[in-house]
Amino acid sequence: MKSSDKILLSICIPTYNRAKVLEKTLLYITSDIDFDDEVELIISDNCSTDNTREVVSKYIESFKNVYYYCNDTNIRDHNFSKVLMYGNGLYLKLQNDNLAFKPGGLKFMKDKLHESLSLGVPVFFTGNKIYTRKKKNEIFCNSLDEYVQSISTFVTYISCFGAWKSHFECLENKNRYSGLLLAQVDWSYRLVLDKGKCILYDNDIYLGVPVSLGIRQGYNYFEVQVDNYYKIMKPYIDKAIISRTTYYQDRMYSLKHFKTQLFYTYIWHDKYFQFDTSNTIKVLWKYYRGIPLFYFYIFSYLFCFLLVPFYYRRYIRREKRYSKVNVTMS
Repeated sequence: MKSSDKILLSICIPTYNRAKVLEKTLLYITSDIDFDDEVELIISDNCSTDNTREVVSKYIESFKNVYYYCNDTNIRDHNFSKVLMYGNGLYLKLQNDNLAFKPGGLKFMKDKLHESLSLGVPVFFTGNKIYTRKKKNEIFCNSLDEYVQSISTFVTYISCFGAWKSHFECLENKNRYSGLLLAQVDWSYRLVLDKGKCILYDNDIYLGVPVSLGIRQGYNYFEVQVDNYYKIMKPYIDKAIISRTTYYQDRMYSLKHFKTQLFYTYIWHDKYFQFDTSNTIKVLWKYYRGIPLFYFYIFSYLFCFLLVPFYYRRYIRREKRYSKVNVTMS
């Protein structure tokens, strides 16, 4: 039986068939000077078929505060709630299996948790990702509406979610939106609504582990990130908990955020971006047809597409010119 008397923070990592990435992440986290008795590391393996168990085993042997659990079957996104429930810390932090901390990042998180422990409000560490308000490292929200205004679509990021254990345990039907692949969005909304306020720490504390993740694929990108995201938000809009103004602004922010993915999907093929993009136009039309910026992007992409042959010819001519110069010099 583990004692949770000293445990402030549980870093909870769900993983599946990413042993190479996970090994680097575990090395970074356990090597951090602030990975001490106040912190525990929980790994929940979603029935991997690679050598994940072997990778984690040496850390279990070396550190008394590293724990490993393996599901009998792949339970998909239900693994998110499961890994959090394994945690014994006062604060449960959901973490990507390719994300560690920059120097001082873990200490910052622990210090802020100590400061806010007595406040009893939800606390989120968003990692210098959000850009929806004038830049602030600390954002205090006094309603769910303000929270959505502040975090927007970045609430979908796994690393943005964390919760006090006492709050998370009180959430009923935790997996009601797991099928939409965004359970963490639902949890965040419910926690903020219940407590009436929250704190966002948007400091640059996370370190992406420098290991190639290969081709990005596995689900319908825009269906999840746009359609499913707004499906979770809709009940709150219908009840006027999230205002129509906030909803409109949020679609503006999300459209700006996804412009790069749209470019890779329709104009410039990116071999690393191979998500399912079927019905993308239908999804975009559903949520963005009333937003002028949507049409600006469409025409901009069409214009870029028309320019591709022109720049391609210039590239060919330049290469031929360089080839002639090189032949002459040789």
